[in-house]
Amino acid sequence: MFDFQDLFQWDRFITPTIIKTFYWLVIALILLFGIAGIFSGLAAMAKKAGTNENSLPQGDDTALSIVMSRYTLAVQHERGLPMQSPWTALRTACLTGYTHRKMAEPIDTEDNKQLLLTAGDLDEAVSGLLTNHIVASDADGVSVPAGFTRIAAFRGGVAGNMDACFNRYTG
Repeated sequence: MFDFQDLFQWDRFITPTIIKTFYWLVIALILLFGIAGIFSGLAAMAKKAGTNENSLPQGDDTALSIVMSRYTLAVQHERGLPMQSPWTALRTACLTGYTHRKMAEPIDTEDNKQLLLTAGDLDEAVSGLLTNHIVASDADGVSVPAGFTRIAAFRGGVAGNMDACFNRYTG
């Protein structure tokens, strides 16, 4: 039987409560540091290169392209398509290009301003395709080795429509 004095006994109430509290505190800290790591990684990818550095232009759209490519992988998974193949990687690049095209249309916000992608954003997305393979990769992170192939698939999405991406990269 549970008695009021049991609340003050170290081995029956206080110790399990402290252990549970610290357990959930550690889980919360692990989640917070994990999320912070993800955002700091995206921020590092979004950092613009200096004018004295000889590198391709990178910026916020490089990181945004990575997020969009993971979303397009989820769309492919929802359609029951294979997730580990070069065709998946190219289809992902194509669908990411299509997503960029749709984001180029002005979006009105609540404060009467417009969210709009610019030509510089598209340059950042293309340089992201060349510098890292994540945007044009399958679910395992494997991409096609040729940068021009990745750019051609991305360009097909920018110039075409979503169905064209699914029809062109059927494998």
